[in-house]
Order: sequence, then structure tokens, then C-alpha cells
Amino acid sequence: MEIKNSNRIFYYDALKALAIIGVIACHVSSSFVTNMNIINTPGWVLSVFFNCFRDFSIPIFVMVSGALLVNKDYQLKTFIKKKFNRILIPYIFWVILFILFAMITFTLGLSIGKVNQISLSFIYKIIFGYPGYARVFWFVWMILVVYIILFLLNKIIKRVNIKNFNSKVYKSILLLLLIYSIIVTLKLFNPMHHTFIYYLSFTGYGVLGYYLAKTDFTNTKFGKAIHINDKKILIASFILSILFYIILLLDVIILSNDAGKYTSLSHFNIIKLILATNIFLFFRYFEEYDGKIIKSNYNKIKEGLLGKLINSLSKYSFGIYLSHMLVLKFYLIYVLQINLRNHNPIKWVPFLLIITLITSWIIIWAMSKVPYLNKVSGV
Repeated sequence: MEIKNSNRIFYYDALKALAIIGVIACHVSSSFVTNMNIINTPGWVLSVFFNCFRDFSIPIFVMVSGALLVNKDYQLKTFIKKKFNRILIPYIFWVILFILFAMITFTLGLSIGKVNQISLSFIYKIIFGYPGYARVFWFVWMILVVYIILFLLNKIIKRVNIKNFNSKVYKSILLLLLIYSIIVTLKLFNPMHHTFIYYLSFTGYGVLGYYLAKTDFTNTKFGKAIHINDKKILIASFILSILFYIILLLDVIILSNDAGKYTSLSHFNIIKLILATNIFLFFRYFEEYDGKIIKSNYNKIKEGLLGKLINSLSKYSFGIYLSHMLVLKFYLIYVLQINLRNHNPIKWVPFLLIITLITSWIIIWAMSKVPYLNKVSGV
């Protein structure tokens, strides 16, 4: 495996910015996709289009984390300070806010989920991000598991004195990820029924992100044999990204029609694996390709206002992730006072996506500027 040495680069931020938009798009459209009274209408199809953004967003978050963490030799103290403190402290803050918000809304007789009372079980399910409660918080536990496994993997590789041992380990994990995805796609195993295994499985996406970011594919034996260059990878990854997103949409629509309810695919479905891989490669080679027109446009994006917005959105993405569901529910309950299932998704999905994203963004940006609050902003 030939590796390019590089520091943190702009396309990581662009991927994280896309991913956080995708997560919010999924959550603002979730009420519409589960409404079978509008199934197969233009509004429902549009909702499915936005909802499926999550299918590459979560893997991309993990892949970027892997690209930054794999093959790094952190000391335990530094690792805990950089990773655990940055994740756990903001998480605890937002979990407490969410629980308090739940208590207030139930006191007022309003519902924020599938339950209508506060209990220890309800609080437990918020803390661990159960579906129908505060689903976003599951990500925190998953990413912590991935960080721990990658940290241990780095330590093991560093201590084994075998030539190309790290390359063999990474390739073995990627092969396991591929086999695992095929097994899940064939419905021979459902990782969602085994929480720790489900979280642990995302380690494969972390290693995949590192492999895609650091490997010079044009200089591999396979790349040389069929004359692969940056331009070919850029074009192929763009086409395959679009193609597999269309396949994903059609698959979800067909499955939902057959089941009579909204049916999504596992994050380890082979379609999602290929989709996330090609999106990552497209962003990488859009940055690295030296073609005059593309390079010129890329530099304009990177150095202009859009580039600054992308950097900012990436910087505040974790805080936005933790806060956006609370922001969305606040708007729905107190500001708009609507039941989304009774409204047109063509109008409301884009509108809610924009106001939820911008509001969460401003809140986290403001918190990051205030002493003490900056510790819980996730920045």
C-alpha cells in the first residue's frame, strides 16, 4: 500500500460539512417518510431523497475520523484529552438539556417522541439514543467505541516488528468490512440487534477512510496495470456516487412499498459502502486533480466565502450534531406549533433543513465564544 503523507486538508472539512447537512436533512424529513398516507407522491419521494442523506453521512463522519486517527501515535493522556473530553463533556451538557426539555414539554402536555411520560427508562433511552427518543445520541457511543479500537490498533501495530504489518492489518480489516457488508446485505445477519457489535463494526469505516485518504491509487499495481490517473478516478467516483445514490433511493422506495412502511437499509449494506467510498474519493480527487478548469474552480471555492463557510460548518459540526434535534423540536413545538404529518413536505423539508442548520450553527458558534460554554460547544 503506497501512502501519501499529508496534513489535514480542505476536503476533510468539505466532507464533514456535507455530512452534517445530510444528518439534519434526514431528521427533518423523518416525519414525512414514515407517513404512508402520502407514499409515492412527489412530496414523499422528495422526503426519501433527503432522508437517505444519512446513508452516506454517518459513514463519512467515521471515515474522516479514521483518516485523522489511524496510524497516529497518541499518548493515552493526550488521546483522552483530545477525544474523550471533546466528545463526552458536550454530550453530557446536551443530554441534560434534552431531558429538561422533555420534562417541560410533557408538563405542558406536548409530546416530543413516542412516549407521554417521564421515567427512568425514558431518561435511559435518551442517554443512549434509542429510536423514538433522542436517536442522535447513539452516535456518541459509537464513535467512542471506534476511537478506543483505533487507539488500541495503533498501539498494537507500533509494537509489532513485522515488515508491512500495518498494511496487512488495514487490508485485512477492509476485506472483513467487505465480507461483513455482503452478509448484512443478504440479510444473513442484522448488526442492529447487537448494539456493541454494531458500534464496533464502524471501525471498518474508520480504516476505510484512512486507506482512501492516504493511498496513492495511481501507483498501485492495479492502478498501473490499467493506467489509472487522477482524472479517471475523479470522473468515475462522480458517476458512481450519483448512480449508487439513485440505486439506494429506488431500493428504499421499492422496499417501503413492499413492506407497507418506510424501510431503510443498514449502514453496512453494500450499496452504502460503495456510495460512501465514491463520495470520499470524489472529494479527495476534486482537490488533488491538477486540471486547469477544475483546479481553478476548486481554488475559488476554497479561498472564497463558500470555503470559509465550509470550514466553519466543519469546525462546529459536532456541536451542531448534538444540538440540532433540540432546535428542531423547539421550532415544531413552540414556534411553528405544527404536526408535520399534516403538511406538504415539498415546502417544509427544505425550510426546516435551512432554519435548523442555521440556528444550530449560530448557537454553537456563539457558545464557542463564551467562557465555560465553549467547553460544551463541541469545538
